[in-house]
Amino acid sequence: MPSTGAASVNMVLFGATAPFATALMERAGIRRVAAGAMLLVAAGALLANAMTAPWQLVLYWGVLIGLGSGCLTMTFAALVTSRWFTRRRGLVTGALSASSHLGQLLFLPLLAWAVDRYDWQPPVVTLALAALTVSALVALFPRDHPADLGVRPYGSEEFVAKPAPAEGAARPSLLVFAVVYGLVDVATVPPVIALCQRTYGDDGPIVFGWTNSAHQLGAGVSAFLGATARDVFGTYDTVWITLGAVCVVAALLAMVVRVSHAGRQPA
Repeated sequence: MPSTGAASVNMVLFGATAPFATALMERAGIRRVAAGAMLLVAAGALLANAMTAPWQLVLYWGVLIGLGSGCLTMTFAALVTSRWFTRRRGLVTGALSASSHLGQLLFLPLLAWAVDRYDWQPPVVTLALAALTVSALVALFPRDHPADLGVRPYGSEEFVAKPAPAEGAARPSLLVFAVVYGLVDVATVPPVIALCQRTYGDDGPIVFGWTNSAHQLGAGVSAFLGATARDVFGTYDTVWITLGAVCVVAALLAMVVRVSHAGRQPA
């Protein structure tokens, strides 16, 4: 199924791109990478609007948009927070994470409604125009480091010089965690898309849009509460244990879902 294949490629690249994008930001600058990432998203959306074969959906939506969105994951927020804030880093990281999910929560239902009312091309063009606008704003206004403006990071009592481009890499243990977590995290997306299409037929994409909105709402709340818990307890141990327990419950609930090929609701 082309849509499932495109979503799979998109999610894999979304997770795999993050560490490389962060390293590129350390060398080339946050502003350049973020602006380029939005251009990739815009290009993928515009090309998808003119596609004539199923494989093009995998290339445009899966590869281009997957790479572009992968550059702007939570590692982007972490890098911005580490450079611009000395105090309240946990709170700021949580707020940035929550805001990204809130944006999806607001934007995705509108896109789903537009697809239902006007077909899929106008919403895709709208996405491309929004990405182009954001790319221009990012290229014009933000700066890579407080030193570029001659100011101190928030909460710092001393001026912090802009660091030299980084040449190092993350430790093996962190990379292993990132790979395993990325595979587990994105592995749920294609089955959910297929489940929505099999159960709801032509309304499947709309149902998935609302499902994803609920996911983003939960992710945004969890990100904010997790950062708050870090500030309160001084450690993420409580967050990891709690979220791990919730994931176990979700996995057990997924095992009782039953789907009919006749289009009936899940049991």
